[in-house]
Amino acid sequence: METSLGGLKFAPTAWTVIRLAQGPDAAGCRDALNRLFQIYWRPVYGSLRWGWRCTREEAEDLTQEFFASFWEKDLLGEVRQGAGLFRSFLKATLKNFMLMNRRSERAEKRGGGRKPLPLDAAEIDAEAADGTPDEIFDRAWTASLFKEAARALEEAYSKVDRARGFALFRRYYLEIPITYEALSAETGASVSEIKNTLHQARQDFRRIVVDLLRDGVTDDAQLEEEIRAVFGGAP
Repeated sequence: METSLGGLKFAPTAWTVIRLAQGPDAAGCRDALNRLFQIYWRPVYGSLRWGWRCTREEAEDLTQEFFASFWEKDLLGEVRQGAGLFRSFLKATLKNFMLMNRRSERAEKRGGGRKPLPLDAAEIDAEAADGTPDEIFDRAWTASLFKEAARALEEAYSKVDRARGFALFRRYYLEIPITYEALSAETGASVSEIKNTLHQARQDFRRIVVDLLRDGVTDDAQLEEEIRAVFGGAP
């Protein structure tokens, strides 16, 4: 499915992208997978870097190799919608990938200089992470979802002349904590306007996150499970 907000559409992800990637259009497949990997590379890298205790260079190389394997080893052929959470499939696949961990073959691949994904590892390395690989994966997955949802919200608002609304949302929720009163003094907007704008932006943001989650599940029960995992409360 596609996420929409005010008539605008966002790129699909997870199961929808997998369906596109399994289609006959090779160029479209790669574009679809790249959109999917933009959400999932951070949790994969974080799990490798901190959960599996890889160096930064190793984690970067392994992340590139892991996603490249979806093409080279036809891992997409193993993905069937209805199998459960896409997130669970990805974590299990990553675990198997690391248990095999054929370092000699990976060293040969490095020589080819293949870097299909633009990774900003410093973004992840700025935050030390404790826990198991799965726990780190899940935390980074949530952060990546929020990052993608914020990007989509900014893009949507810019197209409907609501850039000011996103600016308030970003300042209040994504930057250094600030009170309504301080934000009012900083921007010139009334406290009432700020509250109303943030309320609407928060609803739109949550809707985008839920739509991103919906495409990685197979039924409503799984969707509720994922919403609780992300928001920590009732759907």
